[in-house]
Amino acid sequence: QKANQIIQDTQQLAAATPFSFGDLIQSRTELEAFGLDSAKWINVIGDTAAGTGKNVEQVTQAVLDVHTGQYERIKELGIDTQIEGDKLVFQYSKNGKNIRQEVDKTNQAVIDSTVAAIWNDKYQGMMEKQSQTFVGQWSTLKDNVSLLTPELLDEINQLVVAAGHVLVKKKGAEALRGRCDSFVVETDVHFPTDINLLWDAMRKSITLTAQWCDER
Repeated sequence: QKANQIIQDTQQLAAATPFSFGDLIQSRTELEAFGLDSAKWINVIGDTAAGTGKNVEQVTQAVLDVHTGQYERIKELGIDTQIEGDKLVFQYSKNGKNIRQEVDKTNQAVIDSTVAAIWNDKYQGMMEKQSQTFVGQWSTLKDNVSLLTPELLDEINQLVVAAGHVLVKKKGAEALRGRCDSFVVETDVHFPTDINLLWDAMRKSITLTAQWCDER
């Protein structure tokens, strides 16, 4: 049940942010494997990735490093560390000011929460900002399209057909008449319902647009 909830929450997050479902679910899986609450960390990781230009996996690995007592990787993410006696000292800058925080170097829970708090202080809201860019909106579009399962598309198709029958149904004893122009070509494709043809066109459009973006 927890796994299903994580998947659903991650799909919703991916659909609203510039990061893909695959990257986010991999991050949450790794966090959970290390005993960390991925629900508390995933937004922090996303904002930090968006704010530093790193990808989700790089920030996730930095979190796991911190959780295992390694601090080299977080230097690339805006936090310097040093040990002074029994204290672990974090230093970071914000708005031109240098900020220093000291924690007990043996208290891992406090160390983890301090890193999360510093990243929130520096980068909170960066995912939302990046999602407003073209690249972010393109990623969000792809994640929203990926939520359209075959079962959902079939339900939509049935509703469209039913609505069409209501609009153009024959009156009383009136004969049912119809006309169409068509030709037959043998090909190995799925049954061409309206919604399937629309899905094919959308999928091809997205693929071509992505290719053109890469070329530019």
